[in-house]
Amino acid sequence: VVDNFLSVKDEYEREGIETFDVSDIENSAVLKLLEGRMGVFSILNDECVRPKGNAESFVYKLKTIHRDSYKLVVKKLDRPWEFGIKHYATTVKYDARNFVARNNDQLPKDVLECVCKCTND
Repeated sequence: VVDNFLSVKDEYEREGIETFDVSDIENSAVLKLLEGRMGVFSILNDECVRPKGNAESFVYKLKTIHRDSYKLVVKKLDRPWEFGIKHYATTVKYDARNFVARNNDQLPKDVLECVCKCTND
């Protein structure tokens, strides 16, 4: 992530655009929320293997497990599939309705058929 910021900073400076010091960004709490044990990605992966996994269940689990996280934004008027995350620059609101469907890594039909026809001789 820092490498990305530094490359963009270099590009901005070449173009005369004012930048800021990326070393001041403390993003570990957001990374923990996203990638940590029982983070957003882990909860989403678990929801995807459930036969009737859905966005509302995913968001409910996320809000329940991370109810004490100051980086997770929970508003009473959110719809059951909505949540927010406070990133370093601003809060981003997410609509999770397509998260489960898009995260299902299903094999293409022809690959699946080929695998089913193979033997382990």
